[in-house]
Amino acid sequence: MRSRAATPGTSPPTRWSRPCSGGQKHDLFERWLDRLADWILSLKTEDGAQIPVLFRPWHEHSGSWFWWGRALCTDEEYNALWRMTWEHLTGKRGIEGLVWAISPNYMDRDFEQWETRYPGDAYVDVVGLDCYASPDREGYIRQMHAGLGSLQRFCETHGKILAVTETGLEGLPDPRWWTGTLSEAIAGFPVSYVLTWRNASDRPTHFYAPYPGQASAEDFAAWIRQDKITVL
Repeated sequence: MRSRAATPGTSPPTRWSRPCSGGQKHDLFERWLDRLADWILSLKTEDGAQIPVLFRPWHEHSGSWFWWGRALCTDEEYNALWRMTWEHLTGKRGIEGLVWAISPNYMDRDFEQWETRYPGDAYVDVVGLDCYASPDREGYIRQMHAGLGSLQRFCETHGKILAVTETGLEGLPDPRWWTGTLSEAIAGFPVSYVLTWRNASDRPTHFYAPYPGQASAEDFAAWIRQDKITVL
């Protein structure tokens, strides 16, 4: 299950601080967090057990296309935003079933400096890579190997779980993309999960998972039949 918060307008450098402590919109932001907490706490099994949730807020923070991005707030401000979110949901609201994932974007030129925007080991469980494919198969594989290699070393040092938090090839024109490209891109890395991007309902060519009859559907079926893969 994937969900994201959307806000209208643009992201000028001064707006990021409004949700933060002392900011103009801090009370509103906390109400939003409370609404989120209420929804998360409502997720229970038939016998009343809390369902764990993989939670990936403030993603691709190494880039600058979101209001929490590198050019729009300092490293200290980003880390404070993350900790504030954690403290509200886990501390104040007592949600114990959240698995917190942080996910720098490899395509950003400042990827190797992403660690300066890391809130601390106490606030993160999963460290993942966002990296999308292009028709340049070899280039994508090189990027994935470089990004995953860097994050694997970080995970080993900090005791975190490695993941591919966003990837995919738009439109999937390559009939062997799953077994021929993605499989090679993650081979040899202790990746806990792989998440592709969405299939848009209003844009026929904007999809990242195959559907029956799609060119890569049979290859996808072959890929997920591997013993080491579980489909959720």
